Amino acid sequence: MPLKQPSSERLALIDRHYRMLSLHAGWNRAQFERLCRQLHCPPEELAALVGMKRFEMNSSLKRNQFPRPASIMMALLDQTLTWMQSGLSGPPIIPIHLIYPET
Repeated sequence: MPLKQPSSERLALIDRHYRMLSLHAGWNRAQFERLCRQLHCPPEELAALVGMKRFEMNSSLKRNQFPRPASIMMALLDQTLTWMQSGLSGPPIIPIHLIYPET
């Protein structure tokens, strides 16, 4: 059975969700290096954590722009580190119902 194509309204809703969470912007070299320092890990390890191969990481570093999926993963890692350092008692809440509203 073929997959159902998402509607433009649903795609706009997902994009809005990422914008609300500040996950829409691509990451650059400085942000990547800062996250490496925060995690105390080499760049290759961070790239592997977000699903990038070494050549993809090197290409992104040269362009000073990371692909959106990797940027989203790094932003989520960054937000999690910020939450852990804040001392708050619960994890950050991602309102999944905004992504998959009942139809």
